[in-house]
Amino acid sequence: MKTLSKFLIFLSAVFSCCACSGKPPKPPVFFPFAIENKGAKVETVIRIPKTAYYDFYLKFMFDNHHEGDRDRVKRLVGNSITKDGKLIEDPENPGVPLLLKLTVVKIENQKEILIFDHITNQHPESAYGAEHYNKDISKVYLNAGSYRVKLESLRSAQELKGTKIDFSIAKWWVK
Repeated sequence: MKTLSKFLIFLSAVFSCCACSGKPPKPPVFFPFAIENKGAKVETVIRIPKTAYYDFYLKFMFDNHHEGDRDRVKRLVGNSITKDGKLIEDPENPGVPLLLKLTVVKIENQKEILIFDHITNQHPESAYGAEHYNKDISKVYLNAGSYRVKLESLRSAQELKGTKIDFSIAKWWVK
């Protein structure tokens, strides 16, 4: 019992130190985003551990246990892409139009260097899972270091109200 107590105290100290390290999170990271509101923003600082392409995307969640919710969210998401990146347009279901501005700034020696600043309205579905659809925003090549990332909704999209949507950043896994 004494050994278990010492071990638990040790773990507590380790986790406390990690929580206080002050380092920004590294991908994959997910941030709730109220995209339905024009002017809604997510701004964060992230740490890129390895030089690579990073995927910036929206994750649209649905309730797989609620009949029809997957179809409802798919109608909101709309167009998709093939595995080789070609857009598959669905004139019957183009999805909710979005207008987003993504800005990525490198933080280096207490200076900020603009790396990526782009406004886009093309966001095809790029992946799906058991309880979500992903819509691409962009892929950006980033060197190791710290970055300030900001995503802003430039158009109201009230049809999305009530749908849980995360702004996500992850290393792009290509072979």
